[in-house]
Amino acid sequence: MIIDYHVHTNFSPDSSMSMIEACNRSIENGVKEICFTDHIDLEANKKLTQINIDLESYIYNIDTCKDLFKNRLIIKKGIELGIQPEILSNSYEFLRNYRLDFIIASIHAVKNQYIFLKEYMENKNIEEQILEYYMSLLSSIQSAEFFNVIGHIDVIKRYIPKDYSNQEYDSNFKELIENILKILINKNKGIEVNTSGISYGLNDFHPSKDILMMYKELGGSIITIGSDAHKPEFIGAHVNNAIELLRSIGFKYITVFEEGKPHFIKIT
Repeated sequence: MIIDYHVHTNFSPDSSMSMIEACNRSIENGVKEICFTDHIDLEANKKLTQINIDLESYIYNIDTCKDLFKNRLIIKKGIELGIQPEILSNSYEFLRNYRLDFIIASIHAVKNQYIFLKEYMENKNIEEQILEYYMSLLSSIQSAEFFNVIGHIDVIKRYIPKDYSNQEYDSNFKELIENILKILINKNKGIEVNTSGISYGLNDFHPSKDILMMYKELGGSIITIGSDAHKPEFIGAHVNNAIELLRSIGFKYITVFEEGKPHFIKIT
């Protein structure tokens, strides 16, 4: 059963895919359940672009799709919320009046710089930049409550120079990542397996197998799978491979959400 809990549409500035197009392609690709997770980034500094959406219109469009594709596709209402320590209270105020099924919390910017822009790494010490990313994530999750999973937890790997090996990365930041995972588990929050790392040519998921194993060993059980699709052809991409990886590590279930509550589906 293919479930994709990270799908973007034209409500996000980096996607032109309509919700109806996404639903049709999901059915074509054998996806049984999707969650729309368009971007909301309420930045603290005017140097960064506010990424906001009309949630009333967004929810109305999702409800329309639920009616159109009834009995053919399970559709959930979610968002991907960009988090930073400085904007947590603003984000809570923005979201608290809406009933969503699922919220991914992701770090897209650190110290008023988008991590996906080449300027973030230019002329800087790689390890310091990676450390800043994880410290921002750690600080955010210590205070935040209004999310269900952390998205692409090691996404910073996507933007560091290719000659900085995974071995160096995983050994140098293992303790910090472990602390982050422990906080998530204590808060009854989860992580996602984001399959877009394969699509971006990293030959790995976000997070890596080592981090997934660490999460399992620490007692983590809430885990979703998402393609991070911005185009129709990526919906459901590599989800089956992610399920096989989770099975090999020892996970018995993947997680879906309804009105913020986790439900566990047995891996068969």
